[in-house]
Amino acid sequence: MEYKKLNNGLEMPILGMGTYQVRDPEECKNQVKLALKHSYRLIDTARAIPMKPISVKPSRKVV
Repeated sequence: MEYKKLNNGLEMPILGMGTYQVRDPEECKNQVKLALKHSYRLIDTARAIPMKPISVKPSRKVV
């Protein structure tokens, strides 16, 4: 995985997964689990306007 060093000294992965188009909560959970399983460490859950946000409860159980 490649990283970009930020101005504050922290590093951020340059490859990430966005969830803004996933409308089904169960599908969103499955996609995030799959991304983490494949070493993704940047999951962008920002809300896209005007899409209706979905509610997904965070879980410590990932894989």
